[in-house]
Parts: sequence; C-alpha cells; structure tokens
Amino acid sequence: MRRNGISQGRLVLENKNSEGKLPIVWELLATYWNDEKFVPTYEVLSDLHSDFEKEQVLPHNLISNLSPATPGKCKGKINSIISKSNCIFTNWERNGQVDDRMSSGE
Repeated sequence: MRRNGISQGRLVLENKNSEGKLPIVWELLATYWNDEKFVPTYEVLSDLHSDFEKEQVLPHNLISNLSPATPGKCKGKINSIISKSNCIFTNWERNGQVDDRMSSGE
C-alpha cells in the first residue's frame, strides 16, 4: 500500500485536525479540569482507607487558583503518578510485605 493509494475519505479521518476526530484522553482531562461546572466525587471505599468512608465532593474552587490544565500537563502528571506508583509497589514487593500480608490472610 502506498500513501497515494489511500482513499480520500481515509486521509480525512487520519488527519489530526479533522472534524470527526474524537478527543484523546488528555484533552478530555484538561477540559474537565478547567470546567467550572464539573464537580467530581469519589465513591465510598471504606474497606480501602478511612479517608474514603464517605463520599466527597471536589468543587472547582479548590483548584481554581492553580494553572489551567493542558493535554501535555495532564499526560505528564498521570505518567508521573503511574511511574511513582510502580516504584512504590516494586519496593513494597522487594520488602517482602506482600508475602507477609498474603500469608496472614489480610
């Protein structure tokens, strides 16, 4: 297949700025972060941690003084969180705490 052999319809769909393009996850996160009407909550997970015993509402005014989100900032922050979490979990596994918790029935 050659580039000139692709139908015109497909070229339009592959165009980064086409009207039919769906937003990527980083664009969605930035849009929600910057939207004053978006009020996220997190679900009750009392067996996970005491901080999650009741539903919390996170109003926009808690983050309104922070810089506006961009897709690039969202991607960087989420990737940083994932990377740090992986390091913490790897260290936790190396510590042997996984085996201790598993054998004690926790």
